[in-house]
Amino acid sequence: MTHRPAADLPFDPDGLTLTYQHHQSMGMDVFSETTERWTVTVRGPGEDLGDEDGPAVGELRLYRMRTDAGANWTMAADAESGDLLSIIETVMDDGQFTEAFEEEIEAPYGELLVLDLVRLDKPLRGFGLGPILAAEAVNRLEVGCCAVAAMPGASEPLSNESTATDEDHDEVTRKIAALWESIGFRAFADGVHLRDVALDHRAVLTRCRADLRELSKEYRAAAQGELVPALHP
Repeated sequence: MTHRPAADLPFDPDGLTLTYQHHQSMGMDVFSETTERWTVTVRGPGEDLGDEDGPAVGELRLYRMRTDAGANWTMAADAESGDLLSIIETVMDDGQFTEAFEEEIEAPYGELLVLDLVRLDKPLRGFGLGPILAAEAVNRLEVGCCAVAAMPGASEPLSNESTATDEDHDEVTRKIAALWESIGFRAFADGVHLRDVALDHRAVLTRCRADLRELSKEYRAAAQGELVPALHP
């Protein structure tokens, strides 16, 4: 896996943790149970060994579209976000999965998990951590769903946003789509990618975890190398 030099990492990536939080409104939000929203906070190592409350260094946002809540998925998605609505409108028609979706997914019935956002702080970008963390979060939350949907795109404006062309944006989207395809997503329609839950993705998760261990190994080797001059003047 090609990435920035591991020595550029702010800490050993083996110390990353994921904290899962489910948001449920107790007020008058009639769609809060239909669009079950999960925020996964990416945390760096804590100050003390074994400390699980390290600083937040990124975030993933996922929605589990539930079939037992009674609300219309399109209306519920529209109340949440534009990207979520675009995904639901692409995979559904008149309250049912489209024929194209049913042909794409092996067992096209049940709930749908949507990967809506993957964001990492700038010092952690460029090391391939996004797909690794997304694969872990999807693996934890996709149980009971028929598919996972995502619409690859930049989570933040480009560094040259004021001069960026449509081709620049398309190139970024292609690169991000390739990352999601590396963890089991496949292009479907209108920019939406799908991951079929019925398929065996254990090899993907095994590879992602191996990539994280290798990145950690490279970081530790670089860190030890930096200490050599101080130990042996």
